Amino acid sequence: LILGVRQKARDDSASARVVEDVEVQATAFTPEGASRGSSRATAHIAVRQGTSGEFGYELVTPLHLPPGRYEIRLATYSGTLEKTGSVYTDVVVPDFASAAFSMSGVVVQSTPAIPSGPKDALAGLLPWSPTTNRDFSPDSTVTMFLRLYQGGKAKLAAVPLNVKVLGLGDAVLSEKTDT
Repeated sequence: LILGVRQKARDDSASARVVEDVEVQATAFTPEGASRGSSRATAHIAVRQGTSGEFGYELVTPLHLPPGRYEIRLATYSGTLEKTGSVYTDVVVPDFASAAFSMSGVVVQSTPAIPSGPKDALAGLLPWSPTTNRDFSPDSTVTMFLRLYQGGKAKLAAVPLNVKVLGLGDAVLSEKTDT
């Protein structure tokens, strides 16, 4: 899970590098309200010297769940601000092993990246730390990642893949065909 956060910069971050310690907790509930798992972590977010006004960062936490429907509740606490925030959303965890063919959602990374933490929270699951950001500057390098799944008992087969990245007005920014 990746949570995009915006907060006001501390006054001292204009003249010095500041590290924000932020706690994040994620909990999953069934539609009937039964808890099905949670994770908690502390992120150390380095705020660049000279930052003033509002700035953004992302909190990353793994939450391992079996296939099914869940309500995900994410909560954060900033010790610096002594404030909490939370957000709720419904998700469906697909059963990739049973479906004959399925595809994960698309995960996006951007360089330069906005600050995120905890570092390596998704190591072993993804090749890099993803972002919730979907607006990029022309000098950004954007990388996307997805997985294709062939479940069931059938023999694996080659899968044709046509990927298009569209910009404003549905202009084709990139297109690639592969197997």
